[in-house]
Amino acid sequence: MRERAVPDPRAPDSRGSRRTRLWTDLGVAAAVGAAFALSPLTSVTRTLPSLAGGCLAGLAVFAIRARGSGPSLARPRTAPVPRLALLLPALFALLFAPTLASLYGWYTESIWRNAHGLFVPLLMVGLAASVLRRERGGPAESSAWGFAPLLAGLVLVVLDSGVRTLYLGTLGFVLALAGASLLLLGARRTRRLALPISLGLFLLPLPAALSIYLKLPVASAAGTQLFLELFGLPVLREGTVLVMAHNVFGISVRCAGFAIVYAGLGLALVLGVYARSRTRALLLLLAVWPLTWLANSLRTALLILFSEARGIEALEGPLHTVSGIAAFGGVMVALFLMADHRGLRKALS
Repeated sequence: MRERAVPDPRAPDSRGSRRTRLWTDLGVAAAVGAAFALSPLTSVTRTLPSLAGGCLAGLAVFAIRARGSGPSLARPRTAPVPRLALLLPALFALLFAPTLASLYGWYTESIWRNAHGLFVPLLMVGLAASVLRRERGGPAESSAWGFAPLLAGLVLVVLDSGVRTLYLGTLGFVLALAGASLLLLGARRTRRLALPISLGLFLLPLPAALSIYLKLPVASAAGTQLFLELFGLPVLREGTVLVMAHNVFGISVRCAGFAIVYAGLGLALVLGVYARSRTRALLLLLAVWPLTWLANSLRTALLILFSEARGIEALEGPLHTVSGIAAFGGVMVALFLMADHRGLRKALS
């Protein structure tokens, strides 16, 4: 008589695993789509382009994740969540809500500001989830040293509520994250989370005036002059001012590409950490400024060429913003193409 096989209770439920994977993919796609829809990269001031850009970004992310999803493996049980973990989110929401709301207004004001700011939290959460996924099943840990950065962060956000600089509040938020990690996950896991937490520094709303110290306005003007001369147009340059046959153009501090450099450094840092060669990591960081200069100079030259042919009124439409988005995306894509893809997949798998 044939015996009926008894299912192993420890074996993973394939249907449950697939369902969990599906909801995870949908959640990630929805988060990325929302970030694109709310960011100036998809014209946040206009509803239809924002919705279309967010939907396209979400569908693309879901397709990529669904294509790369493999069979789900059994995951070890995790340690019970301490009661403190239930209180900290409410504490963070209460104390840091004004800072986060102000940061959102800063990020979405213009493509020429910190347009990458809305994507930094997604990157932080994604990298932290990748680290903690490999740390499942370990013993519960906690470090009392977490109270020091947590209290320091709370002091900074309270001070910032009076002086309203956003810098103190943002630094306080990052310090509080580090303190919460020490309290909830312990020192060992927090060391593994050093990169995701450190990326919070790229939430700082740095002013575009810093482009002056990077020589971006003058360098962009010189690069634009070079491209215009290659296109066969006579041009006279005086500092950041370009004199053409019909119009005079100036490269302002906001349009010099500092937002691209700021975002590029953050992406190059992440890609460099996961590169298997220190030389490649260094090249990624060193490539940010030249790539920004090249993209912004070519963009400005094409805008001037177009305005010389169609009139200066042509720049009053969305072309100016769209060209900035193209330059921003071009630098990010170039950095990703330069990355160590094999090392990246191995580290995040």
